[in-house]
Amino acid sequence: MDEDLQSWERQTGESNKAWAAFQVFRDLGGKRTITAAQEVLQRPIGYRRTLEEWSSRYNWVARCRDYDQYIDRITRVQREQVKRDEYARKVEAYRDETERTAKAMVSMGARAIAIIQRELATRLQTPEVLKSNELAGLMRASVMAVDVGSKLQAESLGIDTLVDTLADEKNQR
Repeated sequence: MDEDLQSWERQTGESNKAWAAFQVFRDLGGKRTITAAQEVLQRPIGYRRTLEEWSSRYNWVARCRDYDQYIDRITRVQREQVKRDEYARKVEAYRDETERTAKAMVSMGARAIAIIQRELATRLQTPEVLKSNELAGLMRASVMAVDVGSKLQAESLGIDTLVDTLADEKNQR
């Protein structure tokens, strides 16, 4: 066998007819038999002997096994790439949703702070409009909303991962 050729490629000395018959045999996949190849080639029953000789001479069974493994490897790599691409799309969608949620939380926190500011201004003028426990509750809610929103924004932008990566690179120097 030529060193530059894969076993399932046309071999040195393999005639056009033998090569064409091998391709038919190879492409039969799980239904691969000499009889099936003879039928696909639409040759008389006696032609099986010729196919058997070529199969033996050119090692069709081993070549097909090598070809099947090659195709399986390519298929597996493609499936894995599809999975990686799908995962990347899901991560991106998650980031987008997290960023939208984060912006909403920060906005909600900012609105709560604006309400608190207005209420404080009103309370300074009329002390009984807002009770202190209500004011404290609003303050906690606004701080929590801003905090959660900020954390979600950092997560959606990958800030923690970036900071960790930069720290690792700095430590490796």
